[in-house]
Amino acid sequence: MERSIDYYIKRPRSRNHNSAEKAELDGFRRKTARRVEPRDLRNQIGLPPWRKKEKTCLKNKLLQSNSINISNMFRIRNINKIYFKMLVVLLSTGILGCASMQKEKTLSAHNLYKQGMRQFNNKSYKSAEETFQNLLNQFPDSKIRSLALIALGSSLYKRKEYEQAKFHFERFIEQYPANPRVDKAYYLKAMCSFRQMESYERDQTNTRLALEEFNNILKIFSTGKYAELAKEKKEICRRRLAMSLLYIGRYYFSIEAYQSVISRMSELLDNYPKQKFLDEAIFLLGESYLKEDNKTKAYFIFKTLVKKYPKSEFIDEAHNRLTSIKRL
Repeated sequence: MERSIDYYIKRPRSRNHNSAEKAELDGFRRKTARRVEPRDLRNQIGLPPWRKKEKTCLKNKLLQSNSINISNMFRIRNINKIYFKMLVVLLSTGILGCASMQKEKTLSAHNLYKQGMRQFNNKSYKSAEETFQNLLNQFPDSKIRSLALIALGSSLYKRKEYEQAKFHFERFIEQYPANPRVDKAYYLKAMCSFRQMESYERDQTNTRLALEEFNNILKIFSTGKYAELAKEKKEICRRRLAMSLLYIGRYYFSIEAYQSVISRMSELLDNYPKQKFLDEAIFLLGESYLKEDNKTKAYFIFKTLVKKYPKSEFIDEAHNRLTSIKRL
């Protein structure tokens, strides 16, 4: 007669089992023994009924964890495939785009130059300056870089930013000495100094600098539009410097610094001989020699004034000085 498992579990064990009961218990164990995977469950065979639920929960957790790992593995594979496809697309786009990149840059440079010239012609000089500067920054090797550089200088010149404009004109002259527009760059560079000239009562540093630059233009470009303009501006500079010397001479004469008057008026007569106010300079020079008791030179100077400028407003006083000198 076979007994159920409850018989062996609930029945208290005795140290002295007879051989028949022992053989029956061993046979039952062999029938109910089975192999369970994974290894963590091998010791769970033959669990009492109150632990069967724990065994089931453990199996479910293992199966769940395996399914999660498998799903994660497939998800990672899919993500890698997506990134690989994106990389292929980017590389192919870059390779195909390299061939047309230079052409697009050239077109963009031309468009920027046209935009800047429209702004310049509409007197939007600030916007034009920014556009030309953007062109130079983005397309340093463009074929129209020379045009953009001189246009940038012209925009700054129109905005009365003369020192910045001069800097860009100098860059143009250095980088493009054989360019057909180099005469314009020389002229506008000189005009930057010309526009900063002070009145004859003030410092004449910029006047001298402009005169030097206009002389340089006439040495390099003897003919042409900008050579003619340089001649006109050169005479204005010379007149300004001559007026400045006469103004200084008047001041020194007023404070009785006659040697300084002689120095300034001699410089004026030697360097600027075609000015309309030279009669006054000659009279001041003669008066200063007379005040310094140099009658010989004073007589010669007054004689020159009477001879060269017979209609001068100083002619009567010159005749009086000559008469007084003869009596001495």
